[in-house]
Amino acid sequence: MTVDVTVRVESTDPVRGFGLASMLTRTPWLTLTDADRCDVLVLLGDTLDDAMLEVMRGAHRAGGGEISCIVIADEITEQQVAAAARLGLIGLLHRSTADARQVRDLIEVSRSVRPVLPGSVVSTLVSRFREDQGTRVLSAQEAAVLRLFADGLTVADVGRELGLRPGRISTIERQVVGRLKLRNRAHAVAYAVRMADCGGKLH
Repeated sequence: MTVDVTVRVESTDPVRGFGLASMLTRTPWLTLTDADRCDVLVLLGDTLDDAMLEVMRGAHRAGGGEISCIVIADEITEQQVAAAARLGLIGLLHRSTADARQVRDLIEVSRSVRPVLPGSVVSTLVSRFREDQGTRVLSAQEAAVLRLFADGLTVADVGRELGLRPGRISTIERQVVGRLKLRNRAHAVAYAVRMADCGGKLH
């Protein structure tokens, strides 16, 4: 891409918003802005609530309807996505899996995407978001196993603590590592700790 794209990042969490903006500044064809009028608006928050939708409406008005919006959230409803689709939504990412590369990819294709998404695309976005959301949630048993690993317990120790066979503990470990595409047990423990620190779901 040779034409600069102006991008505005709005976040309910200033620290995360600053982090994302800092990573995006490394893209040479991208210019960050605080102005109401921009090419792409990136919204980061727990959910697409009324306040975030109002930010989208303001940017939509400022840009005369010529704006693309990317939403990064933990939870979202189909009604919220439908409302956002009328305001230039072109991408929806789950906050636990979103990274700067994904955001940059969406920004890069934003100039060729229709600003108004048809209903079928809205449904597809919601379905993919929910699938992603589901795969990142740890069950109560999985979370318990990882917490005990974090305390330094061995497979046998964890099994005794939870009343499960060591083979079952190893199976749970492999399932978590495989489903979340993690490297090993240490990575799984770090993931669980990060999710808990960020208010993630450890059902």
